[in-house]
Amino acid sequence: ASLKNIFSLYIPTNLQEELEDLPCGIYCEGNTIYGNNIEIIGCYKYGLHLKGCRVGSWKNLNISGSSAEYLMKNAILIEESNDIEINTGWFEQLDDGDGRLSKTINVLNSNQITLNTMHISSGSLFINGGGNIEIYKSNYYSSNTGLRYMNNANITCDKVSLGYCNYQSNEEYMMGTLKIIDFENLSNNNIHNNPLYFIGIQEDIGVSSGSSVTKSANTTDQLTGDRCFNFNTNNYNGGEINTSNLLELNKVYTILAYVRINSENVDKIYMLNSGMPSTSTFPNECYKNLDNNTDYHLIRFTGKVNNASNSIKIVAKTKDGTTCDFIVDSVFIVEGEHDNNIPSSITKNGIMKNSKTTASVSPWSGNWAKGDIVYNNFKSSTNDNIICWIYNGTSWISKTFS
Repeated sequence: ASLKNIFSLYIPTNLQEELEDLPCGIYCEGNTIYGNNIEIIGCYKYGLHLKGCRVGSWKNLNISGSSAEYLMKNAILIEESNDIEINTGWFEQLDDGDGRLSKTINVLNSNQITLNTMHISSGSLFINGGGNIEIYKSNYYSSNTGLRYMNNANITCDKVSLGYCNYQSNEEYMMGTLKIIDFENLSNNNIHNNPLYFIGIQEDIGVSSGSSVTKSANTTDQLTGDRCFNFNTNNYNGGEINTSNLLELNKVYTILAYVRINSENVDKIYMLNSGMPSTSTFPNECYKNLDNNTDYHLIRFTGKVNNASNSIKIVAKTKDGTTCDFIVDSVFIVEGEHDNNIPSSITKNGIMKNSKTTASVSPWSGNWAKGDIVYNNFKSSTNDNIICWIYNGTSWISKTFS
C-alpha cells in the first residue's frame, strides 16, 4: 500500500476527552506500507501508529498539534514492527507535561528501524527494547530533550542524535547498548560518563553476586554528571559488567575504572575478567590510601578476548573478611593497550593534558590545566589559519601558520 499527499486534521469539540478516546491520525498494520508527503495536525493520541508492520518507508512528514490549545499527545508510535524507515520529519506541539519526557517518536519492541533527519521541536526520542535501531541527523530544539533508551535496546546513532541523552542521569532512560559512530569530539554536554561509559557503548553495571552485593545510587562522583554506584559487598565481590557480544574475539582491550574506597577495612579493589586473559603487566589493583581515602583512583586491566561470553568484575578484598563499601564512578573500555589515563575525549574536561585532542573552534569552557593543547581539525573554514589552541591558565591562545 502507498499513501501520498495526505493531510489529516483533528480539533476536538471537548477538550476534556480522555486520552484513550482520542483518535489516531493514521493507523497501519501489515506489510510493505509506504508514505510520502504526510501532514497530520491536531489533538491526536498518535499522529502515526505503525503496529505489526513489516517493511515500509515514510518520508517528508509534518506531525504536530494545531496550537498551544490543541496539542498532540504523541507524534509516532512504531510498535512490534520490523524494517521500517522514517526519513525527514518535523514534530512539534506535543502534550505530555514534561517536554523532556514527551514521546515524539516511540519505538516499542521493534527491530531494524531507521530514523533519519528528524527535526524535533518538542519532546524526545524513546527506544523501548528492540534491536538494530539506527538514528542519524536528528536535531532537538528544546532544552534537555534527546534520546531515551530502555529495556536493553540496541542502538547505533551519530553524535547529534543524542541531544541531552541521559535526563537527570536516570538509569531508567539509559538501559541498553548505544554505539556512537562519530564519537571523537563528543563532549560531556551530550552524555554523562555515569554510571558506566565505554567508547561508543553505554551499558548498565550489575552486581557480581545477587545474594552478597547491594548496589545503590550515590551522588559523590568524580566525573561530570550527578550519579555513580555504591557497592556494599562481602569479600571478593562487587560490580559486574556483562560484555558478551560487545567485544570482538581476538582483539585486545583495556578496561579502566574510577573507584573510591569507602571503608577502612578494604585491602584493595581490583578487576577480574572471564574470557579475557591478561596481556599486560600493568598493575590493575587499587590499594587504599589511608591519608587520602576520599580520592578516586584509576585501575586498569588489559586483555585479549578469547570467549564471546565474557564479563568484567570490579571487586573488593577486605582485611578482615567482612563486608565493605566502595564506589564505581565510571568504567571505560578502549580497544588496544593503554598504559596512560582515560582517553582524552572522555575525561572530565574533554581532554587529557598533552593529548592530541582536536576541535573546529576554540575549546569549550571547563576546568582546564595550564599547557593543555587542542589541535585544529579544520572542519570550520573560519579557523583554517589556526594550528591549535593552548591554555595559558586563564584563557586560550591560538597559534597560527603565520
